[in-house]
Amino acid sequence: MIILGLFYTFKTVEGYEISLTATHNIPVFISEENKIQFLRASKVTMKHRLIMFGRNVEIENISIDFLQGYYSPLTNTGYLFVNNISASVFPDRYLFYLR
Repeated sequence: MIILGLFYTFKTVEGYEISLTATHNIPVFISEENKIQFLRASKVTMKHRLIMFGRNVEIENISIDFLQGYYSPLTNTGYLFVNNISASVFPDRYLFYLR
């Protein structure tokens, strides 16, 4: 049995990409408020900017796809960089699939 999950893929104007489940949190920069906030991937829009090492970058495209498999590592800080994009290791909730 192949299990597919709904993923949001964010591509920056510089060509970097990250794919997250809908409930996975990601830090984004909100220009209007001049602050960083954690949002669920499903709530991120083209108005937000993704956080990269020492800067923030515009989102060029957001696509929604069904993909197979995902990886959610744990770190001491709760953060990691995926393709140079800052991400949280925490989703809003965990999804369990029974076969």
